[in-house]
Amino acid sequence: MTEALWEQPPPGAAFYDALQQHAQRLMRQHHVPGAAIAVLTPTEERAFTLGVTNVERPQSLSRDTIGQIGSIMKPFTALLLLRLVEQGLLDLDAPMRTYLPELQLSDQHATQRATLRHVLIHTGGWRGDVFANTGDGDDALAKMVRLLAEQPQVTPLGAYWSYNNAGFYLAGRVVEVVTGMPFEHAARQWLLKPLGLDHSFFFPAEVMTRHFTVGHVRQNDQTVVARPWNLPRNSAPFAGLACSLEDLMQFARFMLGDGRNAQGERLLSEQGMASLLHPQQETTDGRWVGLTWNVALVNGVQVVSHVGSTGGQTAVLALVPKLGVALASMTNAAAGLEMNRALLDWFYQHLLHDEPREPVWLTLRHDELVEYEGRYQVPGDRHGFRVTASDGELIFAFQRGEGPEVFAETDPWPPARLAFHANDRVTVQDGTLKGMKFDFLRVNGTVRYLRAFSRIMVCQP
Repeated sequence: MTEALWEQPPPGAAFYDALQQHAQRLMRQHHVPGAAIAVLTPTEERAFTLGVTNVERPQSLSRDTIGQIGSIMKPFTALLLLRLVEQGLLDLDAPMRTYLPELQLSDQHATQRATLRHVLIHTGGWRGDVFANTGDGDDALAKMVRLLAEQPQVTPLGAYWSYNNAGFYLAGRVVEVVTGMPFEHAARQWLLKPLGLDHSFFFPAEVMTRHFTVGHVRQNDQTVVARPWNLPRNSAPFAGLACSLEDLMQFARFMLGDGRNAQGERLLSEQGMASLLHPQQETTDGRWVGLTWNVALVNGVQVVSHVGSTGGQTAVLALVPKLGVALASMTNAAAGLEMNRALLDWFYQHLLHDEPREPVWLTLRHDELVEYEGRYQVPGDRHGFRVTASDGELIFAFQRGEGPEVFAETDPWPPARLAFHANDRVTVQDGTLKGMKFDFLRVNGTVRYLRAFSRIMVCQP
């Protein structure tokens, strides 16, 4: 993956005014009660906070308001692991059984050979969305690791990229074993304190005495508070951090640097820093994954990013290392995920002059379209998706499984058309998913998987 040479003047006042106005429009469009947004450049940092923390007890947001950042915790965990690697406590390419001899997965090859690198680049292959509350004790992660033995292996170890939360239970447990302390304490000692992140917390009891925001969802055309606020303790390694916008930008400053903190203390070598952002595994449509970071070229410039979503709170952090620029956005609504995606597109268009290009759509015969038909589902999940060929198009529809309903009133995604923008690669044409890209994966020439929402699903004709 290479970058074009790039020279770019720093954003001016008009850029920041337009960004704020665009954010306000997106908040109205997506019913987002509050947002905290910041841009970092080599010469300055600009931040603005909009809206309120809570529709029931509204207070204005500030740069120090604590909010959940969801999966943006994964890059924090990757940095923590790299610090332990450079201290000689870990090897990313050693089997995790080196540190967890009791580890048992449903696939014996994965049990014996899975590494922390598989976890960090999402190529473990086991079912990834595994959520259970194993309690508030210091053994929460150890209990969760034992539960992974029950989860199916969806794809062979190392074969494909498929976003995987469950692997981070393993990574968090390895941290506990090699440091001899609970994950949250290890993260504070090895990461949060050295980075000077004084407004970053894992436990609700730490957050509740400070100014914090709550999540929101839409119900019956009303924006309501999402409950409960907190996540299970075992989610700490992949989604458990709550922090302020100021702390998130402090993390961005470090990631754009050479491995030294604000006091000049070296926390990670320059080689270690580079490895975090270096493309390691191709994902889809010319994109890659580094050590947890999403990596892409935008108009010839490398950008790295990560998004996060919890119970009604969403966030995005994007870095442009060549320019020394970062964008962070924290919102307190589930639909903030769509807002942040649109905000990121705007940021790339106006900073990097990345203009959207209309794809050249491919036309497939009916006999070619039927190759993609089937029910696609992650083994172990109740719900899945049905792909059918109809009138020269592919139709993608949510399909309920058996058991109690988990979605209120309507299906979360109405049926939508899929159009091919490349071989085996499609773009959603309708509804709230419009513009999302999925890809079909073949085994021995036959369509075997659908990768949608960054997860691989198995075809069941």
